[in-house]
Amino acid sequence: MKAIFEQVTASPKASFLHKYSEAPNFDTPFHFHPQLELTWIVKGVGMRYVGRSVQEFKEGDLVFLGPNLPHCWINQKTEDGVAAHVIQFKEDFLGRDFFNLPEMERIKLLIEQSKSGFVISNPTSRIIQEKIQQLSTSPSVKRIFCLLEILDVLASSVDLTLLDESMVRLNQDLPHTERFKKVISYLIQNYKQEIQLDQMAELVHMTPSSFCRFFKGVMKKTLIEVVMEFRIKHACHLLTHTDLGISQVAMESGFGDLPYFNRRFKKMMGCNPSTYRRVSTDSEH
Repeated sequence: MKAIFEQVTASPKASFLHKYSEAPNFDTPFHFHPQLELTWIVKGVGMRYVGRSVQEFKEGDLVFLGPNLPHCWINQKTEDGVAAHVIQFKEDFLGRDFFNLPEMERIKLLIEQSKSGFVISNPTSRIIQEKIQQLSTSPSVKRIFCLLEILDVLASSVDLTLLDESMVRLNQDLPHTERFKKVISYLIQNYKQEIQLDQMAELVHMTPSSFCRFFKGVMKKTLIEVVMEFRIKHACHLLTHTDLGISQVAMESGFGDLPYFNRRFKKMMGCNPSTYRRVSTDSEH
């Protein structure tokens, strides 16, 4: 069980891929591909996983991801379903040396930094969303102009926040990268269950002690700390976006014991779940 390689294929009549899709759920697992990717969530809420980064997403979420950066979106199931615009392109889609032109210096730097992934906030996010809509209705050559305009806006923006700087270093060490993808993919799918150290070590063919050193070196946290972070962030999402009772939130997040959930939640978030729900709900309105 690991991050899967996704084969991205543009139309024979296009140099890059743009697609708008609506579905009941985002069903693509933790995956990676050599294309850069710009994703705008038009509809849906849930958790976004990029490298080591675990964050909540909602309508309007906009991220720019570099090549081979593993990622996935796992949405909360609703009657409205999900929708997203996705643009994917290879760095050389306009020719191997295009981004080496002097005029492209800022965009080339943006592409290099995108290996860590960016989340894009307003006002830049609103500008990019408008340009994506323009691109979706533009013919032929104008689509390329629209994409270059998007990259130019991103390259000069101060509204970009890095998602996971460690991925640049990690991708230079192929064995560690492959182990990381397997481990994170497994945790994303199973963090609500009991996670056994021996089982995790066996997954990547390591001894438990070697696995602990590897995991702490890559994640800068212990396995228990990361599992707790996944569970608490999921609980935060449920508290903000559902009416589930606190005990049900605890169970849905992988905690079988309510007092233990309350203690771990307060330790990480600085308040109890009820207070968090009240404050986060007030900030939404």
